Amino acid sequence: MGAGGDIGGQKVIFLFARQRSGTGALAGLLNKHPDCAYLGEVFGDAYAGHPAYYFNWLEKAVADEPSLIQPERARERFEAYLAHVSVCVPKPRVILDVKLSQLHHFEGYDKGLETKPALLDFVKDRGGTVLFLRRRNLLRAHLSRLTAEKSGVWHTTGERPALPKLAVDVQKLKKSLEWRQRVENRLDGFEKLFPGAISLDYETLFDAAGEALSTEAAISLEGALRLKGFENLKTDQTKLRPGSLDSFVENIDEVRAVLKGTSAEWMLEG
Repeated sequence: MGAGGDIGGQKVIFLFARQRSGTGALAGLLNKHPDCAYLGEVFGDAYAGHPAYYFNWLEKAVADEPSLIQPERARERFEAYLAHVSVCVPKPRVILDVKLSQLHHFEGYDKGLETKPALLDFVKDRGGTVLFLRRRNLLRAHLSRLTAEKSGVWHTTGERPALPKLAVDVQKLKKSLEWRQRVENRLDGFEKLFPGAISLDYETLFDAAGEALSTEAAISLEGALRLKGFENLKTDQTKLRPGSLDSFVENIDEVRAVLKGTSAEWMLEG
């Protein structure tokens, strides 16, 4: 491995994010760049068919060397997997999409509930570029998840499907926002581990049309990845629920009432 997290001159970049934070739309755009490969959730089951999927590699690696699965060899296993990625995805820039719920695959024998995931230490120690994608409007993130669960439509390209309005359980909403905020606070701590990381916000990631990167995001990514040409690319994905909350939340008055005066009130207009 070369300096700055390179493997044979290739840059393997980690992007940390939560679900429903815009990673799919970003992946669709970045994968149009000839020198960039944005891999899906290689530590989650959504990417199981790809040769770079971690558990496909792990099954074969452990068959050849059973002791590799032992906790004390986690760092070695991590580096071996990245070497495998560099072989099966021969692009100058490879971005691994790691969701916060997938940080636990390299732990030791004992793990406290609030302990920092070992994967973060491995990434920090190897150096190189780290990206964070944050969705600050937790209300919109909750509604996006609710829409996907109720409709079965998780991502759309082209024409948006006709979706019924949402009836929101406001008590579940309150609990969800509290939980989401606790996770965000923990993510703040994770982000501080990487002082040089690039932090992107979902709310300012794309232009007004929702297709091309905003000027700010394009400049940040071009600087981080040391590639040009992102400003001319467009994503194929479209938002499931564009527009104001009034247009798709059936009981919007009830939602407004329960969030009025809380720290989440601003999210009603975002």
